[in-house]
Amino acid sequence: MKYRVRPGVVLTKICGVYLLIPTRAAAEHCPRIIRLSIPLLILWQGIDKGMPFERFSAIFQEMMRKSESEADEVVDRCVQKLVEGGFLIAEEEG
Repeated sequence: MKYRVRPGVVLTKICGVYLLIPTRAAAEHCPRIIRLSIPLLILWQGIDKGMPFERFSAIFQEMMRKSESEADEVVDRCVQKLVEGGFLIAEEEG
């Protein structure tokens, strides 16, 4: 599965807190503002910049000192949260 950020979602930092804020263009798909944890922020920025998805597991392994399977679970949870919130769009590869 491949993911891309939803057009009309803005990443901003307010008082040291990173937020994803949907504009009117994205409000139909993601009606809420969400606060980003560090893993969510890394994932969001990486996907937005076109980082290969395989890199996230390695980043989280090193950052969180977790095994590969544990890091994969963190990546999966982060992706799921962003997809469920409407902030990421899942696309079939190919």
